[in-house]
Amino acid sequence: MMKMIFIRMCSGIISAFLISLTLAWWNTTPETEQIVGTYYTTFSGNFWIPFLAMSFIYVIAAVPFSLFIVDGVMYRSRKEGNRLLNFVLQVLLYLCGGIVAYILFVTLLARTIDVRFFNFYALLFSGSAGVAYMLVVKILEYFFVRRTRSIEKGEES
Repeated sequence: MMKMIFIRMCSGIISAFLISLTLAWWNTTPETEQIVGTYYTTFSGNFWIPFLAMSFIYVIAAVPFSLFIVDGVMYRSRKEGNRLLNFVLQVLLYLCGGIVAYILFVTLLARTIDVRFFNFYALLFSGSAGVAYMLVVKILEYFFVRRTRSIEKGEES
Protein backbone atom coordinates (compact mmCIF):
# COMPACT_ATOMS: atom_id res chain seq x y z
CA MET A 1 0.00 0.00 0.00
CA MET A 2 2.84 2.42 0.80
CA LYS A 3 4.37 1.75 -2.62
CA MET A 4 1.07 2.67 -4.28
CA ILE A 5 0.80 5.90 -2.27
CA PHE A 6 4.40 6.76 -3.18
CA ILE A 7 3.71 6.05 -6.87
CA ARG A 8 0.57 8.22 -6.79
CA MET A 9 2.40 11.12 -5.10
CA CYS A 10 5.32 10.91 -7.54
CA SER A 11 2.81 10.79 -10.39
CA GLY A 12 1.21 13.98 -9.11
CA ILE A 13 4.53 15.81 -9.01
CA ILE A 14 5.62 14.49 -12.42
CA SER A 15 2.23 15.38 -13.97
CA ALA A 16 2.37 18.87 -12.47
CA PHE A 17 5.92 19.26 -13.81
CA LEU A 18 4.98 18.16 -17.34
CA ILE A 19 1.83 20.29 -17.53
CA SER A 20 3.56 23.35 -16.04
CA LEU A 21 6.46 22.95 -18.43
CA THR A 22 4.04 22.81 -21.37
CA LEU A 23 2.09 25.84 -20.15
CA ALA A 24 5.27 27.84 -19.57
CA TRP A 25 6.50 26.99 -23.05
CA TRP A 26 3.20 28.11 -24.59
CA ASN A 27 2.87 31.29 -22.53
CA THR A 28 6.41 32.64 -22.68
CA THR A 29 7.05 35.23 -25.36
CA PRO A 30 10.53 34.95 -26.91
CA GLU A 31 12.78 37.98 -26.41
CA THR A 32 12.92 38.61 -30.16
CA GLU A 33 9.11 39.07 -30.24
CA GLN A 34 8.79 41.21 -27.09
CA ILE A 35 7.73 44.82 -27.44
CA VAL A 36 9.96 47.36 -25.70
CA GLY A 37 8.35 48.91 -22.60
CA THR A 38 5.92 46.02 -22.09
CA TYR A 39 6.20 43.66 -19.09
CA TYR A 40 6.50 39.96 -19.85
CA THR A 41 6.58 37.13 -17.36
CA THR A 42 9.73 35.03 -17.49
CA PHE A 43 9.74 31.34 -18.29
CA SER A 44 10.41 30.47 -14.65
CA GLY A 45 7.53 32.68 -13.54
CA ASN A 46 5.24 30.95 -16.01
CA PHE A 47 6.47 27.60 -14.72
CA TRP A 48 6.64 27.82 -10.92
CA ILE A 49 3.22 29.28 -10.11
CA PRO A 50 1.22 26.61 -11.98
CA PHE A 51 3.62 23.91 -10.79
CA LEU A 52 3.09 24.73 -7.12
CA ALA A 53 -0.68 25.05 -7.52
CA MET A 54 -1.04 21.83 -9.50
CA SER A 55 1.27 19.88 -7.20
CA PHE A 56 -0.92 20.89 -4.27
CA ILE A 57 -4.12 19.93 -6.11
CA TYR A 58 -2.69 16.61 -7.29
CA VAL A 59 -1.52 15.63 -3.80
CA ILE A 60 -4.71 16.80 -2.05
CA ALA A 61 -7.29 15.61 -4.59
CA ALA A 62 -5.82 13.19 -7.12
CA VAL A 63 -3.97 10.83 -4.78
CA PRO A 64 -6.98 9.98 -2.58
CA PHE A 65 -9.30 9.89 -5.60
CA SER A 66 -6.97 7.50 -7.40
CA LEU A 67 -6.41 5.24 -4.41
CA PHE A 68 -9.93 4.95 -3.09
CA ILE A 69 -12.38 5.62 -5.90
CA VAL A 70 -10.61 4.56 -9.10
CA ASP A 71 -8.81 1.58 -7.59
CA GLY A 72 -12.03 0.49 -5.85
CA VAL A 73 -14.07 0.61 -9.06
CA MET A 74 -11.29 -0.99 -11.11
CA TYR A 75 -10.81 -3.80 -8.57
CA ARG A 76 -14.44 -4.81 -9.07
CA SER A 77 -14.35 -4.41 -12.86
CA ARG A 78 -11.07 -6.33 -13.37
CA LYS A 79 -12.88 -9.53 -12.48
CA GLU A 80 -14.88 -9.29 -15.72
CA GLY A 81 -11.65 -9.08 -17.71
CA ASN A 82 -12.14 -6.90 -20.81
CA ARG A 83 -8.93 -4.84 -20.80
CA LEU A 84 -10.06 -2.25 -23.37
CA LEU A 85 -13.29 -1.61 -21.49
CA ASN A 86 -11.34 -1.29 -18.22
CA PHE A 87 -8.96 1.23 -19.80
CA VAL A 88 -11.84 3.31 -21.19
CA LEU A 89 -13.51 3.20 -17.78
CA GLN A 90 -10.30 4.43 -16.13
CA VAL A 91 -9.95 7.28 -18.65
CA LEU A 92 -13.54 8.35 -17.98
CA LEU A 93 -13.06 8.14 -14.20
CA TYR A 94 -9.88 10.25 -14.26
CA LEU A 95 -11.47 12.70 -16.72
CA CYS A 96 -14.45 13.17 -14.41
CA GLY A 97 -12.15 13.31 -11.39
CA GLY A 98 -10.13 16.14 -12.94
CA ILE A 99 -13.29 18.09 -13.70
CA VAL A 100 -14.73 17.54 -10.20
CA ALA A 101 -11.43 18.59 -8.59
CA TYR A 102 -11.41 21.76 -10.69
CA ILE A 103 -14.99 22.60 -9.74
CA LEU A 104 -14.31 21.99 -6.04
CA PHE A 105 -11.13 24.07 -5.90
CA VAL A 106 -12.55 26.96 -7.93
CA THR A 107 -15.68 26.99 -5.76
CA LEU A 108 -13.60 26.92 -2.57
CA LEU A 109 -11.24 29.65 -3.77
CA ALA A 110 -13.95 31.95 -5.14
CA ARG A 111 -16.36 31.10 -2.28
CA THR A 112 -19.16 31.23 -4.79
CA ILE A 113 -20.33 29.32 -7.82
CA ASP A 114 -19.83 31.50 -10.87
CA VAL A 115 -20.64 30.27 -14.35
CA ARG A 116 -17.72 32.22 -15.86
CA PHE A 117 -15.25 29.80 -14.23
CA PHE A 118 -16.83 26.76 -15.86
CA ASN A 119 -16.20 27.36 -19.52
CA PHE A 120 -15.54 24.50 -21.92
CA TYR A 121 -11.78 25.01 -22.13
CA ALA A 122 -11.26 25.09 -18.36
CA LEU A 123 -13.23 21.86 -17.99
CA LEU A 124 -11.36 20.30 -20.92
CA PHE A 125 -8.00 21.28 -19.43
CA SER A 126 -8.87 19.95 -15.98
CA GLY A 127 -10.18 16.68 -17.44
CA SER A 128 -7.06 16.26 -19.56
CA ALA A 129 -4.91 16.96 -16.49
CA GLY A 130 -6.69 14.05 -14.81
CA VAL A 131 -5.99 11.79 -17.79
CA ALA A 132 -2.33 12.92 -17.85
CA TYR A 133 -2.11 11.92 -14.18
CA MET A 134 -3.57 8.52 -15.04
CA LEU A 135 -1.00 7.93 -17.77
CA VAL A 136 1.89 8.83 -15.48
CA VAL A 137 0.47 6.50 -12.80
CA LYS A 138 0.27 3.67 -15.34
CA ILE A 139 3.86 4.22 -16.50
CA LEU A 140 5.21 4.29 -12.95
CA GLU A 141 3.13 1.24 -11.99
CA TYR A 142 4.56 -0.63 -14.95
CA PHE A 143 8.16 0.11 -13.98
CA PHE A 144 7.87 -0.20 -10.20
CA VAL A 145 5.11 -2.75 -9.59
CA ARG A 146 4.42 -5.02 -12.55
CA ARG A 147 8.00 -5.17 -13.83
CA THR A 148 9.32 -5.88 -10.34
CA ARG A 149 6.84 -8.75 -9.92
CA SER A 150 7.81 -10.28 -13.27
CA ILE A 151 11.54 -10.02 -12.41
CA GLU A 152 10.89 -11.72 -9.06
CA LYS A 153 9.08 -14.56 -10.85
CA GLY A 154 11.99 -14.95 -13.27
CA GLU A 155 10.06 -14.00 -16.41
CA GLU A 156 12.57 -11.33 -17.50
CA SER A 157 16.28 -11.77 -17.93
